[in-house]
Amino acid sequence: ISYYTGLRPGNAELFRLTWDDVDLEDGFIHITSAKKNGIRYRAVPLHPSFKRHLEQWHDSDHGRGYLVQYRGKPISSIKTTWRNTKARAKIKRRMRPYDFRHAFATAMLTGGGDLKATSELLGHTRTDTTTRVYQHTAGDWHRQTIDRLPLID
Repeated sequence: ISYYTGLRPGNAELFRLTWDDVDLEDGFIHITSAKKNGIRYRAVPLHPSFKRHLEQWHDSDHGRGYLVQYRGKPISSIKTTWRNTKARAKIKRRMRPYDFRHAFATAMLTGGGDLKATSELLGHTRTDTTTRVYQHTAGDWHRQTIDRLPLID
């Protein structure tokens, strides 16, 4: 969910989501932002692939309750589940649920997404927060940037 929406994982945003926040008909997920002095409320358009997954998930949940839940009840932490899932997937490197939010921002910006729009989708009021904290560069992006340097004849 965090990768496709840029939501903050945990109680601040992700664990508070209910099916009432998901508008499958118009293709949006409505987020009450974390209390971080940023945008208080935002509507994030659903990526077509993610929307298909949500539709299936909605059917299995009968469109009721929290999106992230255990036996119908909201959860407050996924530390143990996260650790066990990483172990089963044989992921040894440091990887946090928050890294999916960072991946969202980086993928949006390296893919040519608008900086202001990406900042707003993340719930930021200032674009410098997005570029300073969330935008990560990679070697191929460095190469593309260098390749744009004009030749000196």
